[in-house]
Amino acid sequence: MARSFTVATVALVTYLVLVIATSSAQAQRRVLGLDDVQRLMTAVRPDADTEGGIVINENLRVYGGLAIGGGHDSNIDDRTEKVDGGAYGRVDAGVAFVRGPATNQTVLLARGSYSRHDIQFRPYRYDGGILLDHHVALAQDIVLTLGGFYYRDEINLDSFQSLAGYFQLKRSNEQTQAFLRGRVYHQHYLLGVGGPAMNFTFTDLDDSFDYVRTEQSAGILVMRARRLAPYGEVGYANMNYTNEINPQVLSRDGNDIWVVAGVRVTFSNALHLDLGGRFNNRWTDDPRIDRYSRGFFDGKLVWTPSDRFSLELAIDRKIVEPFEANAVLADRTSYHGTVTVDPNEKLTISTEAGYNRLLQVGSTSDYDEFYVGAESTYKLARGSALYSTLTATRSRNRVSSETDQRLRIEAGIKVTF
Repeated sequence: MARSFTVATVALVTYLVLVIATSSAQAQRRVLGLDDVQRLMTAVRPDADTEGGIVINENLRVYGGLAIGGGHDSNIDDRTEKVDGGAYGRVDAGVAFVRGPATNQTVLLARGSYSRHDIQFRPYRYDGGILLDHHVALAQDIVLTLGGFYYRDEINLDSFQSLAGYFQLKRSNEQTQAFLRGRVYHQHYLLGVGGPAMNFTFTDLDDSFDYVRTEQSAGILVMRARRLAPYGEVGYANMNYTNEINPQVLSRDGNDIWVVAGVRVTFSNALHLDLGGRFNNRWTDDPRIDRYSRGFFDGKLVWTPSDRFSLELAIDRKIVEPFEANAVLADRTSYHGTVTVDPNEKLTISTEAGYNRLLQVGSTSDYDEFYVGAESTYKLARGSALYSTLTATRSRNRVSSETDQRLRIEAGIKVTF
């Protein structure tokens, strides 16, 4: 369902770091959630001060890689009827140009994938994009990050392309962590209005869902060294749907505000718990719904007892964009957990599981989405590794009881330099 769009897009940002730039000792698990700007902009990047890559000169290093794999996807288009799935093979390749040290670094990333599926409808699928990111330390505890990216997805049934620019100014020291960030994001769906009406999916995404989102936010965490550390965040966003059919009847244009406040409880260097609340509000131009607001618990547990184990549990609620024709906006409540384990120096295992409640506001539909995933990587000789992934999802319309289910299994080899 909608979750697959965000995961595919953020793969552009994180793939080269997590798959290609495996030489970096700072590599972490993949980042989820394009709507979470903080995660997008703090994605681990290749570090020119580490080993690996091809050294062009003292200021420029090139990383590259190739992943070849195959597997089985039981329902590639997340259909509720006329399910189309089968075996597939996939090639994923990319390159990263890294200029400068970690304190003043520019990264140019490009990647793409091509896959052949044993299915009837669109057996050939691809995606790809490019990202430019600059990261500079203005002072010992102040860092500025800015950049942009372009991404095109021809894998999903609801094919799209996106273009974005972003910045973040962050200060971090022993006592305080604060940020100011902004982003302009444009999403364009490639299917025109009046396209195929029955795809047997929950989504109705055509170019009438195209939008530009402009957002700014600021946040602070103080007294970090103490057991109880208060934090807060405030943000604003403007939503401009650029191709609405009849805005006098249904309009998704609007303005968002959100406020988060809470306290971080630090039990040790390895364990902390965020306990807070979040208020979301959107004013819309729709004649039926002029305002929608909700409050909810907002929390996160992070436990990293060693370099070989990490656990994170999170709960949040956000206003996101809808995927049904009659919906003005969507209200998503998420429960998510990840565990990463390195049993030894060669093997890494990451798992995730979660549940999303997706209310399509303005429509009568309400959805449940359950998902689990696992990924393992086993290092072979320097610059090569075996990998395997498993993802299972189940989505259900709580009103009609329609469901879609999907199981995807893949294994292959990665070669990097």
